[in-house]
Amino acid sequence: MAINTGTATPRLDLLGPILQEGFAEETYVAQKVLPPLLVQKVSGAIPSFLFTNNQILNIKHADKASFTRQISQLGQATYNCQEAGLEEPISFRDLEIMGDRVWPIITRKLVHNVLRARDSALATALFSATGETTFAANLVTAALPWTNAGGTPLDDIFDAKAKVQLACGVPANRMLISYQCYVNICKNAQVRTAYRANFGVGFDQGMDAAILEIPVKSLAALFGVQEIIIGGGVFNTKPEGQTAVNAYVWPATYCLLYVGSAGQQDAVEVALGRMFVYELATEVPDLVTIEAADMLKSMFVEQYPEAQTNSTVLRAREHIDMQVYYASAGSLIKSV
Repeated sequence: MAINTGTATPRLDLLGPILQEGFAEETYVAQKVLPPLLVQKVSGAIPSFLFTNNQILNIKHADKASFTRQISQLGQATYNCQEAGLEEPISFRDLEIMGDRVWPIITRKLVHNVLRARDSALATALFSATGETTFAANLVTAALPWTNAGGTPLDDIFDAKAKVQLACGVPANRMLISYQCYVNICKNAQVRTAYRANFGVGFDQGMDAAILEIPVKSLAALFGVQEIIIGGGVFNTKPEGQTAVNAYVWPATYCLLYVGSAGQQDAVEVALGRMFVYELATEVPDLVTIEAADMLKSMFVEQYPEAQTNSTVLRAREHIDMQVYYASAGSLIKSV
């Protein structure tokens, strides 16, 4: 019987196909862009500050007079976590062929597929015409595509950072790009020249400037951000059974500069947004056996018997709501 071609790679030593991908947290990035905020209810509201009071107030005080008062705008961030997940039955025949190795293999595949779908949803919201609308006030159009010999990523990035600083008063500390965009940045003449000037390595020591891969941390220092997040996820554009044709989840034509959350368990910081995560442990039915709790801070992998198919079903699921609730804390660069 022929093995279906797709994102799986035949492994004769395991007597079947097994997913060959990078570690989930490195390949899929939605949780890095929008750090998890744990909530106790599926939907609700939590306290938040509205960062709109930026006037210069009179702080001088005359004797026996009242002090000038500031008035904070308190609000609530509302959320509605939606359940999502996948499952796969494992038959006794599967166990006979694969043995106990089948459990980590199928678990890994389920987790990867849920994370891939999550990244795809966020990429569609951010790196698209929808994202251009969301960040309309801070939108930057690259003077020239960064693949062009005259492209100026440094100028475009600093323009975007200036927009964020002016809009919310906090400097952008994160940068989100696709893997393709990372490659284009590494090949760009302006970036290569700046890298050589600042770090004094590479091009004058016999390295091929056209293919030099600049370390991500060095690029972050060059662009003045704490971290560059690279969306490296890929997906198969063809149906199961056909020859795989992979594409990147994150488009190459956008770059996002933003204020990233520190991951505190509240919503009172200046940040682009959060991933609200309903803590599933409070609602797991007794008939379900928990295989791995707190998977990637939001996901459960569980198993249950299915008598009618004589199988054991593995399921990965989560309740999340990904929200960009402070667009002023981000600037989208398009046509990069």
